[in-house]
Amino acid sequence: MLRKTLIWLLMILPFATGIFAFGCSAFGVPSTYRMVKHPRFVQGWIVRKEPENRNNVRYAFKVGDRTYEGEGGIGDSFYTANPGDPVRIIYDPIDPNWSMLGDPKGDLITTVMLLAVFSVIGGFFFTLSLTRLFRFVRRRKGN
Repeated sequence: MLRKTLIWLLMILPFATGIFAFGCSAFGVPSTYRMVKHPRFVQGWIVRKEPENRNNVRYAFKVGDRTYEGEGGIGDSFYTANPGDPVRIIYDPIDPNWSMLGDPKGDLITTVMLLAVFSVIGGFFFTLSLTRLFRFVRRRKGN
């Protein structure tokens, strides 16, 4: 029984790791990590309010000669904010295309935890599918 469990774990691990790595890249975990560890702040401005988009705002900010845009929530301030109002923005110093309003630490923790859970679940189901496929192929060869 222990041997079978160990084999399953060794099969799940590479698939879960691959899913986790892909998810980290897709959801910008490296950029969010840099915003937590080496934050850069800049004063930006609200471009427009989007009540149809969970009361988010579109904002813009300048880094060097370039203007970047982003989207985020400002909480209860949404109702009193107007386009042109200043907002404090945190951005990734390596890639300013990644930016947010507020503290990125909570987003980073939530994203990594969800990715870890779904990577293990995905790795399990991928491994289960492969073992079922191999079992099916082996039975077909036997006939």
